[in-house]
Amino acid sequence: MPAPCAHCVKHGRHCVIDPTFQPRRGGQVEMLREDISRLKRELASIKETQSHGSDNPEMPSKRSNSGIYASDLSKISPAGPSTTSPVTPDPRDDDYGSQIYEVIPHPGPFILGDVTLSLEHARLLHDRFVSDHLPFVPVFESKSAGELYSQSEMLFWSVIITAASASDPDLYLRLADPVKRLVIDVCWLHTARSTYVVQALLVLATWPLPSEKVLDDMSYRFTTLARSLALQLGMHRGKYIYEFSRKQRLMPNAIKWRTRTWILTYISSQFLSAAMGLPSNGNVDYLIDQGVNDPELPESLRALLKLAIFHGKLVSIMGSSILSPDGLILPKTRGPTLDVLSQDLELLGQELPLHLPFINASFLYVRCMLCCFAFMPDIPEEDQSRFIVPCYHAATDVIAVVSGLVSDGKKITDMPAIIRRASSLSALLLFRLHLAPQFPQQFVESARQSVVIVYRLYRQVTVHWQGIQNVAKILEGLNHVLIAHPDLLTGQRKIMTRMRSRLTDSIFYELIWAIHEARRRNNRNAKENRDIPQPLVGPEPQTDVPPVAPLPLFTNPAVVDPPQTRQPYIANGNTSHLYVQEATPVPQEQIEALGINQDIDSLLPGMDWMTGDDFLGWMPSGEFAL
Repeated sequence: MPAPCAHCVKHGRHCVIDPTFQPRRGGQVEMLREDISRLKRELASIKETQSHGSDNPEMPSKRSNSGIYASDLSKISPAGPSTTSPVTPDPRDDDYGSQIYEVIPHPGPFILGDVTLSLEHARLLHDRFVSDHLPFVPVFESKSAGELYSQSEMLFWSVIITAASASDPDLYLRLADPVKRLVIDVCWLHTARSTYVVQALLVLATWPLPSEKVLDDMSYRFTTLARSLALQLGMHRGKYIYEFSRKQRLMPNAIKWRTRTWILTYISSQFLSAAMGLPSNGNVDYLIDQGVNDPELPESLRALLKLAIFHGKLVSIMGSSILSPDGLILPKTRGPTLDVLSQDLELLGQELPLHLPFINASFLYVRCMLCCFAFMPDIPEEDQSRFIVPCYHAATDVIAVVSGLVSDGKKITDMPAIIRRASSLSALLLFRLHLAPQFPQQFVESARQSVVIVYRLYRQVTVHWQGIQNVAKILEGLNHVLIAHPDLLTGQRKIMTRMRSRLTDSIFYELIWAIHEARRRNNRNAKENRDIPQPLVGPEPQTDVPPVAPLPLFTNPAVVDPPQTRQPYIANGNTSHLYVQEATPVPQEQIEALGINQDIDSLLPGMDWMTGDDFLGWMPSGEFAL
C-alpha cells in the first residue's frame, strides 16, 4: 500500500488507499438498469442450463435479453415511453440487422389518456392500417398490434389514430389531443433515441391530425421535427450509426429501415413545404442520390423520391433568388427557365410508373406547381399564356385520377395528404384559369364541372375532417365572389396580381384575399376604408379588359344535383365517370357532441392569416352578405 496522504499524517489519522478502486460512472438509474440487466441475463442463463435436462432436447433460440425485457424496463426507466429495447452495436459490424431481436407482444388493453382500447379493436385498426395505409409509407413492418406497442408506443398510437380516421370518427377525435401530448412528451420532454419515433412523426404528417385552421395543421411541424431527430440519430449517414450514439434503440435490419425513413423524411419535407408555401429545407445527399436507382426500394417510394428531387430543383431555381425581395427570379427569365424545367419534367415522367394512380397524381401535382410559377405577377403575358392550357390538362387529369379512385371504392380520407393537396390545388387553379381572358372557351365548361366535382367530393366528407371541408368552404366563398363582386376575379389579364412570396401556394392566398376583400366591400362600416393601408384595398378594375360577369359554379351549394348525365371533358381523352351521392346529413346532436365549430369564419383557413399581427388583421368577421 502507498504511504498515507499528507492530510492524514497532519491529523494523525489512519490512511488506507486502495489503488485498484475505480468509481462507477453514470447516475443511479443507469446503475440500476445495468444491475437489472445483469441479473436477468444470469436468470436466462440458468434457465437455459436447466433446459438441458428437460424432455425437449433442442436448445432455446438465441435471443437478445434486453429486447425480451423491453416492456419491463420501460416501467423502471423514467425516461419516458420506451420505443424499443436498448441494443449497443459493435462498431466493427457493418450489418446491424444481423442481430437477433425479439419482443414480447403487449397483451392489452392499450391506454392513452382517457382512451382505453381493447386488443381486438387494436388488431382491427392495426390490420386496416397495414392494408390501406402502410403501402404509402413503406418505412417499417408490423406483424401485430401488441408487438408494435411493445416496440414503440408512439408509433402504435400513430397507426391507430390514422386507421380510425375514416372508420371510427369518435375514437379519432378522442385520440387527437392525447396523441399530440404523447408527441410532446416523447420528443420534447424526453430524448428520443429511436427510429420508430421518426416513423411515427412521418405517419402523422402524411395523414394530418384534425385541425380547423391552416395554422393549426401540425404536419409541417411534425416533418421538421422528424428531420431534426433523423439528423441527430445519424440516419443521413447510413451504416455509421455508432458515430452518433451508442445507446440508440435499434430495430431488426436497422440500416434498411433507417435509410427508407430518411428518404421518406426528405420526400415529406419537400412536398409539405410546397403545400405551406415555404422553401424546402432538405438537400440531396449520398443516400438520397443512391436511392434514385436502388432496386431494393419499393417502386412507388423510388418514384416519389425522383419527383421530390425535381421539386427541390424547381423551388431552388425559381424561388430562391437573391436578386429580388420576393425570392423569385427576374420576370423576363422565368419563361425560358420554366420551358427547360418543363422538358426535364417530361423526360422524368417517362421513367415513372404512371400506371399507378398515386404516382400519376403526384406527377401531375408537380406539373401544376411548375405552372404556378408561370402565373406569378410581373411575368410577360406571352410567357404566362404558354402554360395556361398545359396547366388545365394537368389539373383536370388530377381530378380524374382522384375521382376514379373514389369510384373504385377508395375513401378520400384514406388517401395521403399529397393526393388531397393535389386535387385542392387543381380545383383552385381551374377556378382561376376559367376566368382568365386567355383561357380557351372550349375548356370553360369542363373546368367548371371539374371544380364542382372536387367541391362535392370534399363536401360529403364527415364533419370531423375540417381540413378537407375547408376547401369546400373556400369554393363556396369564391362562388359568392362571382355573384357579388366579379370584378375582383375578372377584367385582369394576369392570373395572379397580388401574391408572390408564398411560392406555389400563392394562388391559394390570392383567392383567399378575394374572398375577404368581397366581405370588406359588403361591410357598410368599411365604406370609407378607414384604417386600411392603401396597398391592402382591392385593385381597381382594369380598363383595357372589359369585365365580364361569369356564371357562378352553383346557385345553392346545399342542393347541388349529382352530375348523373354530365361528365367532365378530360384533356387526355379519358372521361371521369364519377357519381357523387348526396352527403348524408349529420344530426345536429352529433355535431354538438363532437364539438365542431360550424361558424363559416372559423372554417375558412384564411382567417388565421387575417387576424392578429398579420397584414390583413382589419378584416371583419361577420357573415358573408350578398
